[in-house]
Amino acid sequence: MLWGLQTYKLNMHFTRQHPKHSIAQPRLKLTLAIALALTFGCTNPSTSLTANPIGETSIAAPSPDPPIRETSDAPDDLPAQAETIALEGSEVEMLRREALETAIVDNNLTPLVSYCRMGECMSSYYTFNNLVQEAGRERLYEAEILTQHSAMGETEGEWILAEAPTQILCSTERPTAVDFAGNEYIINHLSPGVSPSSFQAEVDALYWALCHNISASQLAETGFRASQARRLGYDLNREANQTRQTSVRFLD
Repeated sequence: MLWGLQTYKLNMHFTRQHPKHSIAQPRLKLTLAIALALTFGCTNPSTSLTANPIGETSIAAPSPDPPIRETSDAPDDLPAQAETIALEGSEVEMLRREALETAIVDNNLTPLVSYCRMGECMSSYYTFNNLVQEAGRERLYEAEILTQHSAMGETEGEWILAEAPTQILCSTERPTAVDFAGNEYIINHLSPGVSPSSFQAEVDALYWALCHNISASQLAETGFRASQARRLGYDLNREANQTRQTSVRFLD
């Protein structure tokens, strides 16, 4: 995504493809599922955000107690431990990139939004959507957003991915999308009943797809968005905005 986020460019140039247009959950290969499970379980942004996002009690199993080490050994071990953590982080990121590259090659993508402006075209897609947690009438999802950038009229382009998966909180009271960039969380407070500004177009489309199985093309139909939002219980006067924070807790 390009709206103020740090992004990575994949060193891959592909002919523009035509991904499937259903909103159903993408097909996951076993190897990709393993890779993404490692990614979701080990990346700092994801772990920090979902520790207790929508309920008082986390549904994750508690981590086992670390082994007790002699105090005298601890100082000597610290550099080695830090190096191990850094290596594990780089391996997880490599697995994530490989999984996303495979998703592109296999056309395992679902469209979000597309537009052309000033000689350039952008098309965004999502893949690997995953229900993280559910509490009451609220659900927290995670998904990867990929963006294809190309010159207008060209059939080839480069792929851009964000630093971490996007988090979507499905809630009629506080519909929210969260991205991570640098050391900050980008908090998008959404107004599902109102057409979004350009900087929220991708996450708004992702919200409707994951929370209500409704595509951006359906939302573009005259009157459809407002009528669906009203039927689902959203406040049509709700104002959308974006904030940046160093940490996120949906509930104390």
